[in-house]
Amino acid sequence: VTPVEVVEALADLDRAAGEALAAVGSRAGAWLLKEPLAHEIVAGEPLPADLAAAASLPPSAEEVLAGRVVPMSFYESLRQVAEAVHGFAPAPLIDFCAEVTIATERGQLRPVDASSVADLPRGHLSLARPASVVLHQQAGPRVVVNSVMADYLGSRSRWGRLEPLHDTVVRDAATTAAQRHPGAVPYQFSASTDWTTTQRPGPGLPLAEWGGALLDHPGAVDLARFTVRLDRETRTLQVADPDGAPAALLYGGAIPPHLLRGVEGILATICSPWAVIPPRPRPGAVDGGTVAPRLERDGVVWSRRTWVLDADAVPLWERGARITDYLARFDAWRLGHGMPEQLFVAASSTRGTRRVGKPTWVSLEHPLTLVCALRGSAGADRWVLTEALPAVAGPGRVIEYVSVVDHG
Repeated sequence: VTPVEVVEALADLDRAAGEALAAVGSRAGAWLLKEPLAHEIVAGEPLPADLAAAASLPPSAEEVLAGRVVPMSFYESLRQVAEAVHGFAPAPLIDFCAEVTIATERGQLRPVDASSVADLPRGHLSLARPASVVLHQQAGPRVVVNSVMADYLGSRSRWGRLEPLHDTVVRDAATTAAQRHPGAVPYQFSASTDWTTTQRPGPGLPLAEWGGALLDHPGAVDLARFTVRLDRETRTLQVADPDGAPAALLYGGAIPPHLLRGVEGILATICSPWAVIPPRPRPGAVDGGTVAPRLERDGVVWSRRTWVLDADAVPLWERGARITDYLARFDAWRLGHGMPEQLFVAASSTRGTRRVGKPTWVSLEHPLTLVCALRGSAGADRWVLTEALPAVAGPGRVIEYVSVVDHG
């Protein structure tokens, strides 16, 4: 298959999706124009020894993260519902999730704060021991952190569908379950597996699902046969499988668990209510917006230098303009702001501070990137510009490492 054939096939897929939505009387959303409906995962050659050695985080980074792991206060809301409705008796797991959802929607939960979960032990059977997953790159001697989250199995288990990585992923799943939930029988679950392959769980652990997902995974254990109870002594929520054994539910989807909603979001919180708050710099005011400095400690870049500017403060490409004039205007503008030649840009909105689009790499050496990325965007009233670190130097590949740090 040639690259041209791949591009044409993706375009045909987008077109077919739009036609299918139109056939049922629905208008295709903006996401259909911006986001690809397919992706490709391939296994390459093993990394050279020098690159593989760079995959480890320095001890200083692990020490920083260890002090920034906190339990989410929503766990206290779950304990409230369990105690108010069931006391310390076991309840059907899916029914309990529905009870929490209804209580949340009706505003029946008491306000909670971080102090309400200060008593939470750092792991007990169904309750996971805390850990972080860090996605990072190498920029010379520096480690550059892309994102930090509470660890979840799906951050790496999806690669297990590739034959060269299958055995490694299976071993990792077993090791992760044993380290996070000693004494509990591990299962994995996911969300929305019926319409996105990135959410389909990888190999290594028995699968537990509920509702319509059982049609796609007939061999899965039905979560409706599990129970949950509030343990009187530890005040932790403990799950039992159909055999009555202590059980742990590890989330195997690719979407970070803190973005899950409904039943799946509650399941993820029951067994792993941890959050990791990485260091962040304080932005300062500049003309047209703010700039946050690069935050670097002991050779680890925790945050890249980032500008958040009003839309009218950023030189955007206008149809019909001369490309050379636009490049000169943009170059003078970015130099005035002290911006590097390579950036990541994203349209954003002050309403909810949400990004309208995903960050796009741009470079003056590649004018088409600027023309395509920096144009008016519906619903956007500001732009987020971030230094490209590490910067791209000639053709090659970009390597992002995934490191797991235990805090138990």
